[in-house]
Amino acid sequence: MPSRSEDELAETAAVTPGTGARDLARTTTAGSGAAPVADRPAALGRLRLERVLGSGGMGVVHAAFDPDLERRVAVKLLHASSADARARLLREARAMAKLSHPNVITVFDVGTADGTDFVTMELVDGITLKDWLGTAKPPWRDIVAAFVAAGRGLAAAHDAGLVHRDFKPTNVLRSHAGKIVVTDFGLSRAAEGDVDPLTVTGAVSGPATRTMTGAVLGTPAYMAPEQWTGASVGPASDQFAFCVALWEALAGGRPYRGDTLDEIKTGVLAGPEKLPRDAIPRPVRAILLRGLATDPKRRWPSMHALLSALERRLARRRRVISVAAALAVGTAGTVGLLATRTSGGACSPPALDPDTVWTTARVDAIAKRDPDSAELLAGDVDGWRRVRIGACDAPTRERSLQLACLDGVMARIDVAARAAETDVPGVEGTSSLLVDPALCRHAPPPHLVTAIDPALAGALGQLRLVRNGGKPPSTLLPDEPCARAVALRAQLATFDATRMEFSDLPAMMEHLKEAEALADRCSDEALRAIVLIGVAHTTAPKDDRALAAVTAVPQDDLVAEADLIRGRAARAG
Repeated sequence: MPSRSEDELAETAAVTPGTGARDLARTTTAGSGAAPVADRPAALGRLRLERVLGSGGMGVVHAAFDPDLERRVAVKLLHASSADARARLLREARAMAKLSHPNVITVFDVGTADGTDFVTMELVDGITLKDWLGTAKPPWRDIVAAFVAAGRGLAAAHDAGLVHRDFKPTNVLRSHAGKIVVTDFGLSRAAEGDVDPLTVTGAVSGPATRTMTGAVLGTPAYMAPEQWTGASVGPASDQFAFCVALWEALAGGRPYRGDTLDEIKTGVLAGPEKLPRDAIPRPVRAILLRGLATDPKRRWPSMHALLSALERRLARRRRVISVAAALAVGTAGTVGLLATRTSGGACSPPALDPDTVWTTARVDAIAKRDPDSAELLAGDVDGWRRVRIGACDAPTRERSLQLACLDGVMARIDVAARAAETDVPGVEGTSSLLVDPALCRHAPPPHLVTAIDPALAGALGQLRLVRNGGKPPSTLLPDEPCARAVALRAQLATFDATRMEFSDLPAMMEHLKEAEALADRCSDEALRAIVLIGVAHTTAPKDDRALAAVTAVPQDDLVAEADLIRGRAARAG
C-alpha cells in the first residue's frame, strides 16, 4: 500500500485500540457522511445561517447572525445525533464554558433546534494559525509570540483542571487584528487519566494529522509518548503537542516524521536527543527540546513555566556570540563601566569587574562548547551594565541597595560562566543560576549574597547539573546554610525525576525538612525562593512560604513556578 504524505499525517482519524491502519477513518471533510452544504437550512431556531467556515467529520461550522442579541456568531452543527457525537459536542461546550480567557474561544450557547444539535460561540474574523503561517511567512519572533498567546489559552485550561489533548495549529485561530484563540476542546478531559495504548502497524490509510477519537485521543503527529502508550495523560501532554507545533512552525517540518503511524510512534518514543535542530532559532532551541522530553516529568513544570522561558528569550533579544562579538562586548563594557564609575561622582566600583568575569577567552570557550549558554550570559552581562548606569544616578538610599543587588547578580554570572566553561553544556541549568539584572530596579531590590564562597559555588554547580538532566556528583552536604540548602534542593530535584522506592521516602522527607529550615536561615532571597519552590513541588503545597518568597524575587521563571504551585494548592483544596 503506498505511504501517505506528511501533510496527511497531521489530520484527523478515528481508531480504537487494536484496529489496523486501514481502518482509520477520515473525519475532517464533509464527505464522510455529512449532508451536502446546499441541503443545510438557512436558519436554525432564531439563528440565521450564513457562509460555511469549515467542516469535519463531527459537523460543519457556519457564520450566523443572532437577531435577538444582535451579534454575529459561529455555530457548529452536528452531522448526526449519535450518542458519541452528542457527548463530544456537550463536552466541548462545557469545557470552553468553564474558561473565561482572552486566548480561549468563548462559548455562548449549546442546545438543539429543528432536530439539530449545535453550539454557538465567538466568531473570529480570521484564519487558522496553520493558514497564517503558510500565507504570512512571519519572522520567527512573531511566530513565537503567536504561540505564546495560544499557550496562555492552554495554561488557562490547565488552571481550570482541563487537558486539551488535541492542540495543533488548525485548532488555533488568529484574527485579522492579531488576536489568538484556542478552539476545539472536543477531546478535553479532566487533568490526568489513563487511556488504552495505540497499536497500529503498516502504512497509513488515514492521515495522522487528523484527530483520533474513541479510546485513543489525539492527533498522531502531535501526540505525546504517553498518549501512544496508554499512560496517564495530563497538562504535560498538551505541552508536548505545543512544542511539536511550534517546532513545525519554526523549522518548516515536524520533529517526528514518518509515512506510517509506527514510524511516528518510534520517533516519539526515541526522544528528542538526536533530532536535527539547526533550523530552530538558537534562543528557543533548548526550550523546545525540554518540552519534547519522553518522560513528562522531565518537561517544563507547567505551561506557565514554558511560556515564561519563551517570553524571556523574546524580551532579551539575544545575539549569537563570536570572538568578534566578544571583543565588541569587552570594549562596550569598558565604556559602560567608566560611565557607571563617574556618573554623579558617587558610584563605587563593583565587587566584581564584568571585564574580568566576561573575558574574551571565556566567551570564546563557552561559545564553542555551549553557544546557548553563551548567549544567555552575554545578555545578562549587557543587562547588568545598563541597569548599573541607572543605579549610579539613583538617590543615595536606592543607589546602595541597587548596587548591592547588582553585585549579587554579577557574582552569579561569574559562577554560571565558570560552570558553563567546564561542566556539561545546558542553557536551562545555566539559566537556573542567574538573577535577572532588571530586578535590581525593583523597590526594594532583592537581597543577594555579594560574594559566593567555594561551598556555595559547588552547590550551585550541582543544581545546574540537575537542571540539565544530570545527577549531583556527590551526596556530601556542605555546612554553610545557603550552600547546604541549595545542595539539598539539587538532591530533591533528583528525587522528583526518578521513580522512588518506598525505602527512599524517609530520606526524601528528611531532605525536605532540613531544606525548609535552612532556606529560612539563608540571607539570599533568590536562593531561598528556589529552595522553597523545590520543597513545594515535592510535597502538596499547603502554606504560602514559597509564594511569599517569590514576591521578593519576581523573576519570570520563578513567578511561573509559583503560579503552578498556587494552582496545585487550589485543586488540592
